Amino acid sequence: MTCLHIRRSLVVACLLASTLAGAPGTAAETAGALPALDTQARWTVAAPAQTQLPARIVRVLRPQDVLAYAAPGVLFPARNIGLQCQGVNATLADLPQRSALAQTATGSTELRFGEAEIAGTPVFRLQADAHDALAPGSAPRCELVSYPMAESALPSGQTFWWALSFWADDWSGSHDEQLIAQFHVQEPRNLLLNPFFALVVRGSALRVELRHNPLDLPTQASTQLVTAARLAMPVRQWVTAVVQARMGNDAAQAPFLRLWLNGALVADYAGPLGYVLPAGGLAYAKAGIYHWLAGNDWDLAVPSRALLIGAMLGVRDATGRYTAEQMAAAVAPAERR
Repeated sequence: MTCLHIRRSLVVACLLASTLAGAPGTAAETAGALPALDTQARWTVAAPAQTQLPARIVRVLRPQDVLAYAAPGVLFPARNIGLQCQGVNATLADLPQRSALAQTATGSTELRFGEAEIAGTPVFRLQADAHDALAPGSAPRCELVSYPMAESALPSGQTFWWALSFWADDWSGSHDEQLIAQFHVQEPRNLLLNPFFALVVRGSALRVELRHNPLDLPTQASTQLVTAARLAMPVRQWVTAVVQARMGNDAAQAPFLRLWLNGALVADYAGPLGYVLPAGGLAYAKAGIYHWLAGNDWDLAVPSRALLIGAMLGVRDATGRYTAEQMAAAVAPAERR
């Protein structure tokens, strides 16, 4: 079945139908050469998304404390969950089949984001490929975004939690770098600041990078970088990443950041975190694959990278109500609940 040269919504349906009807019908047949972890994952046809929190989440978290929650089939609040993927930048609920396509250098159309199942577990599957056609000045990326809106932004000067479950393949044959999670800022002056929290993967290594800048007019050059942890990148397994943090550049705010991976505290930082934001400035979270190209050419030893995400969650916690264990349980994939 060919899926080229037809309307985008039909392309999505066609590619999904090709995978679901084919034999053996693996994602590899739909989207080219994939990491080993994903050869048993099947694309699924997305049903209309629920826009209310699941009961198991509400039993633990107050809905008014939840900044954002995204999992296959659930988007809360639906208008605040978006996708930035190989030229697509849209609210996820508005995308046909909650999916995204990319044009390759050869002119073919391939899926880069969608909902899938692996070993019976529903997941978001995100992919970036070295050979995708990109707009001038853009970089390979496929990321879920909790949009910077007043009700879902990461609160400044107040404790919050952010949690993610993911599954990555072994990229140890490569020597380039990509972010798989980041906290960024949107501010009206368009200063092009770097993320103030990032999980950076280089081959088999994972770094936790933090940034801070106390200036009212910050720049990349005046921003301080702190490497809060260096460790082996956990691969071919489900990982729950839980962040507890408070942004601020004033010691009176007692800013900090802690990170747990699969229940182990791997970063425990106390000190300035983030930027001084003007009126209208907001911080927000992203997760997926982002590969910047300035001084970081794609290593073709791994020409295609995919990441599976089980869930992403943000929670405000001004009164110290919640725990890391509760956050990890809230985003754990079905097979680990």
